[in-house]
Amino acid sequence: MKPTQEQILSALNKLIRENKTELKAEKVELGLIDEIKDRISSSDKIMMKMGKVQTQIEDAKKASKNAVEMAETQIKIQKNLIAETTKALSELGIKQEPKELKNLRTTNKTLESYIKNMPSIK
Repeated sequence: MKPTQEQILSALNKLIRENKTELKAEKVELGLIDEIKDRISSSDKIMMKMGKVQTQIEDAKKASKNAVEMAETQIKIQKNLIAETTKALSELGIKQEPKELKNLRTTNKTLESYIKNMPSIK
């Protein structure tokens, strides 16, 4: 028995619908793959930026440590100089402190303040 024209058209429509469904599923899968590729690309860019920031943080830590060490050394030297100058002025009977000595005391206080307020970079 030969299929009727109606049966042939029905079978053909069924195949077309199944094929469309498969194509839609493949299209959805391709869309998801494209989204995954986009996310990977975005993540790569973010990781590169984070790597640069990490390097900058490490450089800032080193610079901060170095600056604090230099300031502490300078403060120690200046405190000794202030003590020696104060002693010499006293021995000479000079009561008026020179403005340079006042400026040196101010400089020390400023350096100490910088050290105290230096952001802690962990």
